[in-house]
Order: sequence, then structure tokens, then C-alpha cells
Amino acid sequence: MPDLTRALRALLPSAVGLGQTDPQGRYPDLGPPGASPVRRAEFAAGRAAATIAMRAIGWPDAPIPMGDDRAPVWPAGLTGSISHTRTVCLAIVAPVHAASALGLDIEPEHALSPDLWDEVCLPAERRLIATAPDPAAMATLIFCAKEAVYKAQYPWTRQMFGFDRLAVVIGADHFAATFLAPTGTIPAGTVWTGRHLCADQHRIAVVHRP
Repeated sequence: MPDLTRALRALLPSAVGLGQTDPQGRYPDLGPPGASPVRRAEFAAGRAAATIAMRAIGWPDAPIPMGDDRAPVWPAGLTGSISHTRTVCLAIVAPVHAASALGLDIEPEHALSPDLWDEVCLPAERRLIATAPDPAAMATLIFCAKEAVYKAQYPWTRQMFGFDRLAVVIGADHFAATFLAPTGTIPAGTVWTGRHLCADQHRIAVVHRP
């Protein structure tokens, strides 16, 4: 089992399937028409990872097309999330009776450039970055956590929003994200929690809501 899969598996309930692939591997070309070769390869690897995750929970193979909003269209009764970097792709899936929402994001440990910190992070989050032993890694983790929450909420609300919608507090291996404005059916002040880890020079954040 690859190191990232092993580390993430420890954070997930057994009802959640997990798959990992290499975007530089060879998979059926399912990429969106007109996309670049790199984007097509990432898309194919993501769907392959999702298929591995589906098989891990005994779910039959099924296509996962891209919707008009570019989000995955999961088979009926299933929910999931896909994330990738240039070197790794991860997918998590679960039956809807075991997970009302799933969100996953993976980033290289120092992916967030300092010139983006003010755009991504609220004042309290920037103070956390300033006091962190590794400010660049902390900034990336905050970004990663917000992305995971965004992916988890999107199938519920179909709402797109900026980074200032979520206020993130980081713990040792967990995080809490507060919605600062109403988002679809999610009231302002609602807190969604998640887990995070660092493995193989990557930051991973995951949200699982029963």
C-alpha cells in the first residue's frame, strides 16, 4: 500500500473507499474534449483512482462523467471526492447512507506561494502562519483545509464562493472551518470539521460527514 494511502486510510471510516494512482501512468483516456494532454492524464488518473476506491467498498464499476459545472457526477447512491497533484492522485468514495458529504484535497507541502497568502487567508489565519515553525507549510494546510470543505459542501449547495467564506482553525491532526455567511442550506456560523496529515511531502485534508 503506498505511503499516502496508508496514512490517509488511518483517518477514514471503513465505509469510505480510497484509491491512489499516478497521473503519469497509463489509463483509459477519458479526458474532456479539447483539454491539454496533462489535464487529460490527470482526469484519467482521477477516474482510475475513483474506480479503485469503489471496488474497495464492493461498489460495481461505473462511469463518472464530468458535469456542466466540471464536478464529478457520481453514480446514484454514491458520493466522493477526487484530488491530485502532478505526481499523485487520490479519490475517496462512500455510499450516501455512510457519508452525507466527502471532501478531499492534496497539495505539495509548500504549494501556496507567499503572494497568495493574503488572498487565501483571513487575518487570524495569517497570524497563525506568522507564528508557525514552517509558515509556508501552514499556509498550504489552511488552503488545503478550505479546499476540502469547499468540495464537501458543493454537492449539497451547488454554491461557489471565495476563500473568505471559511474561517479555519488548525489543530494537531484536525481542523474546524466556520462558514461566515449563509451558503445554500448551510447557515452562517455552521462549523464543519476535518482531519489533516502530512505524508510524502504532501499536505492532505479530508472532510467526512456521516
